[in-house]
Amino acid sequence: MLDLWLATLLDSSLKGLLLCLAAVAAALALRRSSAAARHLVWRLALAGLLALPALAALLPSWRVPFPVFKAAVPVPVRIEMAPRSPVPPAQSAAVIVPDPVPPTRVTPEPETRNWTVSWQAAAFGVWLAGCLAVLSSLAVALLRVRWQKRLARSIQDEDWTGLLGQACTDLDVRRPVELVQGNAQAMPMTWGWRRPVVLVPAGAAAWPESRRRAVLLHELAHVARGDYATQIAAEVVRALYWFNPLVWTAARKLRLESEQACDDQVLTAGAKAADYAGDLLDIARSLRAVRAAAPAGLTMARPSQLAGRLLAVLDARRDRRGISRRLALPAWLAAACVVIPLAALAPAAEPVAPVVQAPPAPAAPAARRAEPARPAPPARPSAPSAPSAPSAPAAPSAPAGRSTHRSIFSNNGDQTYEWSQNGHRVRIRTDGKFQLTDDWTGIARLDHGAELRFEESDGHTERRLDVEPGSDGRPVYTWKMDGKERAFDAEGRKWLQAMLLDFVRGTGYAAEERVAAILKRQGPDGVLAEISQIPSDYVKRLYFAQLFANRGLGSDVMARALRQAGREIHSDYDLAETLVAAARSQALDDATVQAYSEASRSIHSDYDQRRALSELVDKARLSPASLAALLRAAQGIGANYDRAELLVKVVHKDALGDPGVQHAYAEAAAGIGSAYDRRRALSAAVERGDLSPEALLTVLHSARGIDAAYDRATLLVEIAHRYSLSGAARDTYLEAARSIGSEYDRKRAEDALGRSGR
Repeated sequence: MLDLWLATLLDSSLKGLLLCLAAVAAALALRRSSAAARHLVWRLALAGLLALPALAALLPSWRVPFPVFKAAVPVPVRIEMAPRSPVPPAQSAAVIVPDPVPPTRVTPEPETRNWTVSWQAAAFGVWLAGCLAVLSSLAVALLRVRWQKRLARSIQDEDWTGLLGQACTDLDVRRPVELVQGNAQAMPMTWGWRRPVVLVPAGAAAWPESRRRAVLLHELAHVARGDYATQIAAEVVRALYWFNPLVWTAARKLRLESEQACDDQVLTAGAKAADYAGDLLDIARSLRAVRAAAPAGLTMARPSQLAGRLLAVLDARRDRRGISRRLALPAWLAAACVVIPLAALAPAAEPVAPVVQAPPAPAAPAARRAEPARPAPPARPSAPSAPSAPSAPAAPSAPAGRSTHRSIFSNNGDQTYEWSQNGHRVRIRTDGKFQLTDDWTGIARLDHGAELRFEESDGHTERRLDVEPGSDGRPVYTWKMDGKERAFDAEGRKWLQAMLLDFVRGTGYAAEERVAAILKRQGPDGVLAEISQIPSDYVKRLYFAQLFANRGLGSDVMARALRQAGREIHSDYDLAETLVAAARSQALDDATVQAYSEASRSIHSDYDQRRALSELVDKARLSPASLAALLRAAQGIGANYDRAELLVKVVHKDALGDPGVQHAYAEAAAGIGSAYDRRRALSAAVERGDLSPEALLTVLHSARGIDAAYDRATLLVEIAHRYSLSGAARDTYLEAARSIGSEYDRKRAEDALGRSGR
């Protein structure tokens, strides 16, 4: 039992070390991101550490070869000669059997008892002692905050309860929160999960309203983020892996990032950075944290963490965004995709054979013959492995230039669009519904409660425009330059026009209406010119799709649009979606199919290129020239499965009657490296039963390139069953059959031709 425990502990410890190193790397990569993002990294790492032992016990093992060695074990053996008898010498053989232990005379000795402790038991005792030490500190902390709750007095003052209710509303805290008052030196803190408790000192009533609001916002931010449960789980992880210093680092970083994330929420809620920093410093200087309550209580201002937090609060360039559920869910799924395989990972190496030691034995006879080994029966051809399913396309993302970063965040109707390039930063935030003017250069009206904010900094000047609805819904502007409010004049309106244009092009806002307006005024050329100005692949795709939705664009416009899409859209998923939209919306002729095929060559993803070309096969009526162009484009698909799937689809829809199509098909099939997939593509052509002699000869030449004996023989048998071969086709068949390495498969192919000839 101890051996099993030790193996589980060592396995989880090594895997946990890898997980901690990955979390350190991720946190370093996100050092310029928000504290909430880094806190999520440490939370995921600690959750993975907690889940590793349970998952390792529940999941089936994923065996991966690793070198594993066992110590040599001496095994006594003896060599026994066959008895001398009339048996002919040719039949005598050496027989190796285990050597029985020779009888020895044992002198009885007095019975003694040796009290020994195995190293496994000692290791378990050391680990258990450390684990209990950490858990005992957690238990003391839980009892301490429980005792603090009994000593505290509930606050029913209307000023406090009003601020508490407003803070709960601002942070969307729906659980009932109890506000209590401790002694005069108690530092503000919170604890509890189902019924959270917020503790403030006895003299807090004399604080100014701004400080009281900041304190409540900070503590309730812990409640909204679930930091109490996370901290308790971190203490359990630290108890399990107390011997790993990286786990202690992760727990400390988790606590620090949670405090900074709550500071960011206080500042985001409207507190001034200088005032809030002063409040933190004064609270840390004049109040004391509850002793021994650190693991179970979230204290507002610990002196050991204060220096870094004050610098972060006063840093105006700091990213203070939180993590929405929409962003957190993919992070949890990604972490699960790492932790689950890691937990199932196990070595699968065979141990080195033990060394056998033999005692001296009588000399063996001069003539000794070993029994010849029996030949193994021929292996049956194994069934080809099923091709792996193609991965789902990634979510669309905006491309970035060499030094440009663009991002879009959405949360409950609040959308933020940002881009930065070489120190030039733009940030546009919209909250609620609004309408732009018909020429897209101004704001027509806003719904009640809506708000827009435009910010720009070029390293020299900072501009900010806040837009709110007036009583009649018309916009009311607050225009500032370098922090000083100014009248919203012609310069401001010109700046707003440029910002709106950037917003519309960067986010795809009202893409359908905008494309329709440009198409009405300037025609398709105007839309294509506008698409060239759009920085985002995703938005380009939206505009192309709206353009293709207008029937009757003409062959020339479609060809130019498809070539432009191939040049300008760099995302494989968005380019494939654009081509699919063209195939579904427009009737494509030879010129547009040629442009379509050329555009598909810009797709690096084999799955997305196959998807785009398959849509063309399904929706378009392809002439021999168009089909040959499509097959030449298919040669760019590197994945064997995807290229074979496309060729099978082509054969099921179109006959290979044209010599140009036959040649293009043969070249595309010859590039498939997998014997199974190449045979599958060629078999689809054979199964039609209507191949011309030239096409059949092309298939036979391609069959000679199939390396696997089973797959080549299977294809030849299918050809022999469906076609009567003679002349060059028969000679090519025999050449392909006679070069099969497996005698069984070669005979199978030759017999099929013989039966077909009879």
